[in-house]
Amino acid sequence: MKLYFFKLLLVLMVFTSCSDHPFNQYPVENVDFDRIFSDSIRTIGAVNAAYTQLTYCGKYFRLGNAMQATVTDEAKHATSSKLAAVDNFVNGRWSANSIPDDGWTDMYTGIRHCNLFLPYWENQRDILPISDGTYKRTLGELLFLRAFYHFELFKRYGGIPILTKVLNPGDDMLIPRETYANTVKFIVEQCDRAAALLPQNYASYTSYYGKATKGAALALKSRVLLYAASPLVNADKDYTDQTNELVWMGGYDKERWKTAAQAAYDVIALNEYQLYEYLPEGNNTYSFAYFNDAYYATNREFIFGRLWINDNNMEINNAPKGYQNAAGLTCPTQDFVDAFLMNDGTPFDWNNPAEAADPYANRDPRLALTVFYNGMKWWYSDNREYDSKKSYGLIETFVGGADDASTLTDGVRTGYYLRKFSSRDASIFGTQYYVNHNYSFFRYAEILLNFAEAANEYGGPTYAINGYDARMAINAIRTRAHMPTVDDNTTQDELRELIRLERRIELAFEEQRFWDIRRWKIGTSLKKNIDGMQIIKNTDGSYTYNRQTGIEARVFERKHYFYPILQTELNRNSKLLQNPEW
Repeated sequence: MKLYFFKLLLVLMVFTSCSDHPFNQYPVENVDFDRIFSDSIRTIGAVNAAYTQLTYCGKYFRLGNAMQATVTDEAKHATSSKLAAVDNFVNGRWSANSIPDDGWTDMYTGIRHCNLFLPYWENQRDILPISDGTYKRTLGELLFLRAFYHFELFKRYGGIPILTKVLNPGDDMLIPRETYANTVKFIVEQCDRAAALLPQNYASYTSYYGKATKGAALALKSRVLLYAASPLVNADKDYTDQTNELVWMGGYDKERWKTAAQAAYDVIALNEYQLYEYLPEGNNTYSFAYFNDAYYATNREFIFGRLWINDNNMEINNAPKGYQNAAGLTCPTQDFVDAFLMNDGTPFDWNNPAEAADPYANRDPRLALTVFYNGMKWWYSDNREYDSKKSYGLIETFVGGADDASTLTDGVRTGYYLRKFSSRDASIFGTQYYVNHNYSFFRYAEILLNFAEAANEYGGPTYAINGYDARMAINAIRTRAHMPTVDDNTTQDELRELIRLERRIELAFEEQRFWDIRRWKIGTSLKKNIDGMQIIKNTDGSYTYNRQTGIEARVFERKHYFYPILQTELNRNSKLLQNPEW
């Protein structure tokens, strides 16, 4: 997004703090509203500054230099035992005194900024030196961002303290948590208000790319309502077999699935978004481009995200470790690789001799767009020498190979490296080239999957809204990936499993799996560890594949379905109640 030159000055002015309380990060008297509202540039800048906390939400490496995927069954961090945030997560050693990804202060800082300015937009329109069109848009932005920041807390903690006004020193800071249902209601209401004010797109205003739109507000609403309909909270009792409304919707209601389906369909019905074109032969930029291209004219899949400056951090952190400057930190698991179907739509089977002998052949094309595996080109060269295309050769994860853990300190731990999000146009040694690595909060594929899941749960594969059913939504994504469509005879239970698999594949490493495991209430039933692959290169050039089981723990206790409230917050607010079993 375009931020004006004075943004840094504004942030320094506004965020001057005399308190470490997250509800009171800076006193109102320190803000020079007369100066801010003296012209349109400063006024719009106050709204632009409300996006600042997206820097916390929109980052690929959430846990130090580790991606969130490395604490799920998607991947292992190469040096997880040396990175406390990851090590504590995967071994279940996190607690109310040490939460690797709490977000509490950052999100309430963002909420407070929105609350600081919303009263002027809602009650004092006449003092704002902006046009009616700009006024409407910026009001929508503030409402959307306040809802978004509340959602970031909600998905971690369940019901949270909802703040709609600025609290100052001397005010009552003992704000209790709202129920889960009331938190959902609040966020949805804010999304509806924002959607009614925001433009559908910024096709004619390139400087506005990255700003909130109607589709962004409706996409957030879709995700919130999907969470509210999901088994973790939409049940006869909460996940501890109690009736704690801070982490529970208050009972099972099938209609919640219908509401979630309608919310996703509302995004579809905008006719604003479409899946990014995928050409499996020769299009080696696809896996990168549809995340990083945020421009309306060339990528209609991107709904809302954080725009990022040019860098090559993704490539350095995730490139195969055998190359100069590469860290090879994110290592997809064998469990994840096994989830990719054959390209005829059947499951991969290690007991099938032909498939086991060449396990990466004839798979869902998205495997090669997501994972770097043994023998794959990085990017186009047939050897390990530098060439003019900045493409550096074959990947060797077999034992004794240049990228294998047995020959490298902190090398690959699973037999794989992460390709997704990396660009062939970035280089990490010699003359280094940088590219944008924009972070997508919402894209159209998620909306289609949200609709497919909610519609199927409510009425099965044939349940439709205006003629659009769950099979049509999932088939759109599978067709884009050049995978077979879902059979017309697929049952509701079968389609549920296909949709969950499709989310695992299509949305991999996008910080969806971590939350899907929770909202589906499957965390305690998943494997308690992850697997990797040892590859032996035989003298005839063939390979032998030996599964390495239990290479790292994945401890998930019942209490892990929600984060604990930070102990420091409980100490300062006697009305806050802790989440179950923490």
